[in-house]
Amino acid sequence: MNCSEQFDKVLDVYDKIPMDGSVSLLTGRNGSGKSLVRKLLAIKAKGEHKKNLVHASMQLRTAMHSGLGGLGGIFRDTEEYSTSSHTAYLVQTACRSIHGGYLCIDEVEVGLGEETILGIVGWLNANLRQALQGTLGCLVVTHSRLVVQGLDFDHWFSLDGHVTPKEWLERELVPTDLGVLQEENIKFYRYVIEQSQDRKSRSGRGK
Repeated sequence: MNCSEQFDKVLDVYDKIPMDGSVSLLTGRNGSGKSLVRKLLAIKAKGEHKKNLVHASMQLRTAMHSGLGGLGGIFRDTEEYSTSSHTAYLVQTACRSIHGGYLCIDEVEVGLGEETILGIVGWLNANLRQALQGTLGCLVVTHSRLVVQGLDFDHWFSLDGHVTPKEWLERELVPTDLGVLQEENIKFYRYVIEQSQDRKSRSGRGK
């Protein structure tokens, strides 16, 4: 991975995702910066629109949520409910909690079998547009072919350079080298941190 080029792709996609009430869909290989796009959109929603970004994501399920005290446990998987049930619960809860802000459903397929993916895509197609009325819109992030094929969305984005959903669906599948994946994830993470610190430093000098 060329970190500089990948970071530019992230910023380009971030700049192009509209906050106009529409539905955008984002794909990208593991470690390509999809979660970074979500975090940048949260800053944009708050800074430019004075609204919050609501998300259903793995981060929501694994974070400590210390500010919520004991209530933080409602976001985590429990023995009572399966992972698939909890995924559906988080997605449905997020869709009911936008309150004029921006919604991000990050990897909607987490823990879901194909039949359940079809079920949640069907639920989104039946309910998402209504939930988005009067809001900034929604970004759905996915690795799933079933989501790409079945979801009703307006805008397509790929951090791997695939111009159309068809091109992404028909791409050649090359097995990931897990060692390389780990190395590149760490390298890209450190690059992003360095860029963030550099921008903060330049911003501080400009004051």
